[in-house]
Formats: sequence, structure tokens, C-alpha cells
Amino acid sequence: MAIVVVVVVFSVAQLMITSTYYLVLGEDPQSVSGIVQSAVNPGTIMLLLLCALPLLLRRSFTRAVWIITLLLYLITQLAYSSQLVSPAGHMVALYTLASHYSRRETVIYLLISIAAVLFVPLSAATIALVFLIRCQNVALIAAAAALGDALRSRQVSLAISETRALEAERAQEESTRRRVEEERVRIAREVHDITAHSLSAVTLQAAVAQRLLRSDPMAAEEAIQTVRRTAKDALGELRSMVEVLREPDQIETA
Repeated sequence: MAIVVVVVVFSVAQLMITSTYYLVLGEDPQSVSGIVQSAVNPGTIMLLLLCALPLLLRRSFTRAVWIITLLLYLITQLAYSSQLVSPAGHMVALYTLASHYSRRETVIYLLISIAAVLFVPLSAATIALVFLIRCQNVALIAAAAALGDALRSRQVSLAISETRALEAERAQEESTRRRVEEERVRIAREVHDITAHSLSAVTLQAAVAQRLLRSDPMAAEEAIQTVRRTAKDALGELRSMVEVLREPDQIETA
């Protein structure tokens, strides 16, 4: 509802500013005062409010609101040709449309709006005043379209930047997972090598102890101790490898 109030206030202000063109063109100040009073009255304000009400649905029905506000502007300007009706409501509708649709489509709607503003009949004291009013309305409508397009371009740019950031983050995560898997494979190979080497040493020392058990008990005992140490060392290394495999963070920083 706030946008409706803003549009009505802006429209009233535009009417008062437009009426000062009479002073610029050398009109009598008393006649200018009468123009202002006839332009800014309860009936005119209600008319401006009616033209602004469709803006409440501008986000849900953007194109429809653009058409409705343009038709309301044309109808009210034709019906009250003795007054200057502000296209402020249509400006907001065009701004919303430009912020949601492509630049090419915005240009098409803008050209239609400018054509309507340029050719709608205006009742003014001089041709110069009509020219000034038309230029003012065209400039305001073009500015509204430009602001809406700038907002859309910024939103597109932010969306592209966000997409690139997400893609970079996913690529980083994939790279991290790949490094973790590679490290796991390397550790698995080390575990295999340690196990194979240790079991080979244990088997050899056990065979030596078995042969020396009766002929040389001391040598056999030393071989058994070697088997014990080899098995203990192998178990310690295997335990360390298993702990690393259980903690991915250690693999990642390895």
C-alpha cells in the first residue's frame, strides 16, 4: 500500500511543478494559482489513487498491471483533458516490468509507453507548454525503465557470481575428496607392504627357531624373541595406519 501513497504524492507534486511552467512562459500568476487549485483537488487525488491501485498486484501480474496503468492514464487524460494527469503509476509498472524481463522486451514496452505519452491529447495554454510536459513525461518514463533494467542486470550479475562461487566450492570439495581417496589408497598399500614384510620375517624366524629348538635352545629363544618383536612392531604400525584411516581430517592434512 505504501507504493500507492508514494505514487499519489509524486503525482500531486508533478502536477504542481508542471503548473509552474506557466510562470516560465510568462502567464499571469493568478491564472497559475487557479490552475494549481483545479489540478490539485479531492477529485483529482481520488483519480490518481484509482490509477495507482493496480500497482498492488504488479509483482504477480507484471504485464497485466503495465497494460492497465497505461490504459488508466490514457483514459483519465482523455476524460479530464483540462487537467494534467501524471503517468507516475505507469512509471512504477514499467520499472517493475524492466526489473523482471529482458532488455529487449523492456525496450518494446518502453517504446509503446513513450508513443502513448507523446500522442495523448493535452490541454495547455501554448504549444511550448505541451512540448515541455511531453518531454518531462518521456524523460520520467525512460528513467523508470532504465532503473528497472539496471536492477535486473545487477541481479543477474549477482546470480552469476553466486553460481560461480558454488561451482568453485564444489570443485574444491571434489578435489579434497579425491586427495583423501588417493591418500587412503597409498596407506592401504603401505599396510599391505608392512603386513607382507612382517609376516615373511615372522615365518622365517619361526622356522629357524623350530630347527634350533633342540640343538641350540639359546639361538631358538633368540629367534622367538625376534618373532615377538617383529610381530609387535608390525601390529603397532598397523594400528597407526588404521587410526589414520578412521580420521579423514588427518588424511586431508597429510
